[in-house]
Amino acid sequence: MCYNFSRKEGTFMKKSLLALCLLFSCSSLISCGEYEYVSTLPQHDRTAWFNEEELNKVGLSSLPAPTGLEGDVNSDVYWFNDGYSFSQSCPNQEVLNTNATTYLNYFKSHYDKAFGTSTSYKYGSDVTYYYISVKNDVSAYYDDNPSPLYKFYYVTDTTLAEDGCLKEDAVWSLEIRYELNSTKNTYDFKLFIENESKNHNNTFQYKYNLK
Repeated sequence: MCYNFSRKEGTFMKKSLLALCLLFSCSSLISCGEYEYVSTLPQHDRTAWFNEEELNKVGLSSLPAPTGLEGDVNSDVYWFNDGYSFSQSCPNQEVLNTNATTYLNYFKSHYDKAFGTSTSYKYGSDVTYYYISVKNDVSAYYDDNPSPLYKFYYVTDTTLAEDGCLKEDAVWSLEIRYELNSTKNTYDFKLFIENESKNHNNTFQYKYNLK
């Protein structure tokens, strides 16, 4: 059977076929692009503690996993400021305190005098300057805002920049918290590792010196 199409109908069909071809091509490219992008991301087991390669990247080789916790682990290598996050159910605050002592001992043995608490000493319009001071008593690292926590600053490179401060990206922090999980009405142990050179919005800069 033979069909005769008018010029207008023929033109319409050609345009429709062309549009379908373009749509198929774009969809294929997007799918391929998404596949390639996902496949190049570092793979991380979100149900486990960080592996040695991941810990090395943030200057915490051989950092032990927290102990005394319960239930499922939730960890991630995509947190603020190139950092990591970790959470697991925590039976009581004493577990937080015990782990804080473990991490203080870790910094004492791995970072000598290149770790401590931070104290601000000068302010600029978009920068704050801090001293990092070693404290041997774990209570010096404790705070209760926004929840019971311990925060340790550590220095991965003690070389000074031209302005006399530690190089950018040289200062990191490890923070552990005992925090209410309002969904489950239980408490979680939370751990955060962050680069401390800027705030979370990257609008304010922090500079440091060892004291």
